[in-house]
Amino acid sequence: MYELFKKIKLKNLLLLCKLCIETEGDNDFVVSKYNAYADYYQETFNFLEKLHILDRNNESHKYVARKVTSPDSENIDGFLKDVILESIFEKEGEVSKEIHGYLSNYIEIEDSYAYRPTNLQRNIESDIRNLLIELEVVSYLDKSNTYYLNPSHFPFILLNLNKKYISADRFDEILKSKKQLGYDAELVVLEYENNKLSKYNEVETEHTSQINVGAGYDIKSWEENDEGLIEKYIEVKAIQVKKAEFYWSRNEVEVSRKFKDRYYLYLLPVDKKRKFDIDNLIQIQNPHKKVFNNNSWIKEVESYHIKKNI
Repeated sequence: MYELFKKIKLKNLLLLCKLCIETEGDNDFVVSKYNAYADYYQETFNFLEKLHILDRNNESHKYVARKVTSPDSENIDGFLKDVILESIFEKEGEVSKEIHGYLSNYIEIEDSYAYRPTNLQRNIESDIRNLLIELEVVSYLDKSNTYYLNPSHFPFILLNLNKKYISADRFDEILKSKKQLGYDAELVVLEYENNKLSKYNEVETEHTSQINVGAGYDIKSWEENDEGLIEKYIEVKAIQVKKAEFYWSRNEVEVSRKFKDRYYLYLLPVDKKRKFDIDNLIQIQNPHKKVFNNNSWIKEVESYHIKKNI
């Protein structure tokens, strides 16, 4: 059980990924460089290959996962940890199956998920558990000999595990958690807009989503142009750091088409500890044109409205 995780260490996974990203990927060079700093090359490569992060042909190693925009960044380790997490939870395969099996041991206790294994189970699960601890998915409370899932990962873990194992009540709780995250993001943007408007006494922002859920935007604010102050309409989306991905309802899209340049998408990055990064807020004016009708953004249909012709 959990054979795939034997001899797998996060530091070795990161090292091999960085060698493939930062070099030309020559097989002999990558292997020799890796072996100079770490052990278990073959096990490490096999694991990353199963996650579709690395690939190899007769000549070179290739990094094939989510594109690295700045390989010289100081936070390359953090970026690669996110890539590994996404691959473990989002991509089907042997690794994901074993992760799912291990996490199924955790039971809901009040507002947390906990697992207290026997000594035999602890020994059997040590490799998979220790990797999840390194990835900050699992933590350990020594006093009670209990392992816990990191609360900041609840929505991410539960939504990306096989959904057939999630009850309706649990799925409702996940949606509630995501709704709270969206509301918190709106409050951050409200404060941001209020600070910008502080010099104008005659106008104020409106938290529209709390007044009219069908408005097609979350916040009404103001901006200055040649004609003076005009209203603008803001739809707020909390997004993962370095991953501009969000859900946009049909109504929101239609309202954005109607208001054109007066409609904005605010994409607010949030990390796994639910800390918002307002300094890297992405503001997109007229997103109907720049996002919805722009081929550089990928649109996927999540559901269909079906009716029979009579």
